[in-house]
Amino acid sequence: MGQPSETLPLELPFPEQSRVITSVRSGENDYVLLIEVHNPFVNARSWYSSRLRTLGWYPWKADENHSGRRPFLDSRFCHSQGHNRLEFYYLQPFSTLTLTFSELSATTTLIKSELIFSGGFSNLIQDDLGTDLSYFPPLPELVPSPNTSVKLQTSGGSDKDWQSEAIVQIQTDSFVVLEDYNKQLIQLGWIQVSGQGREPLLWSIWHLTDHKNQEWQLVLSLALHETQSTLYLAHLWLTEINYFDEFISIPSEKPKDTINSVPEDIFWRLYSSNLSSFAENEQLWSGECPAEISIGLCFPEQAQLLGSFINPEYDQITLYLNASIPHDELHQELAAQLTELGWIEWDPFRYLTERGFEASQKGTLIETRFFHPESQLQAGISAYQISRNRTDLRVSWTLSSNVDSVHRYENINEDKQVSALLLNLSCPEKTKIVQKRVSGKISGEITSIVHIKTSLPFASLCSHYQGELQQTGWQLKGVDKDESYYLSLWFYADQQRQLWQAHLYILKRDNKRDQYIGFLKLKIIG
Repeated sequence: MGQPSETLPLELPFPEQSRVITSVRSGENDYVLLIEVHNPFVNARSWYSSRLRTLGWYPWKADENHSGRRPFLDSRFCHSQGHNRLEFYYLQPFSTLTLTFSELSATTTLIKSELIFSGGFSNLIQDDLGTDLSYFPPLPELVPSPNTSVKLQTSGGSDKDWQSEAIVQIQTDSFVVLEDYNKQLIQLGWIQVSGQGREPLLWSIWHLTDHKNQEWQLVLSLALHETQSTLYLAHLWLTEINYFDEFISIPSEKPKDTINSVPEDIFWRLYSSNLSSFAENEQLWSGECPAEISIGLCFPEQAQLLGSFINPEYDQITLYLNASIPHDELHQELAAQLTELGWIEWDPFRYLTERGFEASQKGTLIETRFFHPESQLQAGISAYQISRNRTDLRVSWTLSSNVDSVHRYENINEDKQVSALLLNLSCPEKTKIVQKRVSGKISGEITSIVHIKTSLPFASLCSHYQGELQQTGWQLKGVDKDESYYLSLWFYADQQRQLWQAHLYILKRDNKRDQYIGFLKLKIIG
């Protein structure tokens, strides 16, 4: 592999079987390199897109449908017009990198790399960057094997947890397709920790340490469709391993580091030098709530009001408080007050939170939404635990009714009936379950992720949850397990003849002898 003739101010990655043809320094801080890579165009492009994010680079003005948001690539999409160029920026020291890809042959790609090194730290506002920094975990971009096509893909999550699914049509050996994906992950620096496979479920598990020394775990699977022999559901789940610790109850009085007391949306506007970012009718009070606006709540003496904010865009007021009270007690007290005032506990996802894994205790964040049938207003309580007896609290409510919310409330009983299929897996004995996240669509899918701490043997824990699914009529189609990992594939046909698919994973946490991650995904597939 060739090297640039000039010493670059930032280390850039070079794939295997590549060489630097030439490098030119233009001016004091501009560098141009021509790189020849012995890889097809799509592979070379996906390697750089994935590897740069792992090293701390962010896509510039990212395309919502691409740029690392959807890992299962369709080669036709990559070859389409406008996808021969990648633009990235680095925050400290601030630099920009532009890569332009040209196909020299079916197996060789020429890359023009333009690096502009600014140094220092940029004061660019997030809107100018055109992207949300929090939404770029180190997702890989995986190029499909020959005779393989991606039909449909969904993808979403946060900076700590991400899921992607794709319907993949495979006209060749599915083991070859998985092995091809595995080879690409190895080239990107991922380390395989486990992997087995037999039809109808093929899978592999990976670890990665990124530039911030964050530990990531990736689960990749291919699940055969129940009725169509060439269709597979490709599923990728990426999570920051130590992120789960944030959802375990805090055992001490020492407060956690938190910025939740700070109204972030307001803070960033104050931080900006562009004061015109405040809308004309937005109003902010420090340490008080406007007297003419009240929801009728009586806050305890231990609660300190930090401020209040009216957002005309959503016609909503939000109160920010900090209280020396356990978060579950504070949430329960305020919820009871709202109930006495005629509010009904309601959330479009309320019935989802009652499905999936049954939790034995609350996590560090408790959120509840309410609806008032007479005034047709909405309200919300968000209580975040920052120490055993200290809570960040946000209370918000709308100032006028919303037609969509009323319609949603009127159809809540129908949603409850539809969601009846979304089962609840009971908590086994000698086990503590902390719910991390439940998400999905009430009528079509659900994802439940939990932290598990247990004194049960791993085999007994897996047998318990497998039995829970079997008792509700789900059919086990494939299962693989070893001493640290359990992965299974399930199908269910409901009364409307809709076909459901479920993935159940139980994964042991590294260096945590009695701790596991539970993952359950239910989805209608036909």
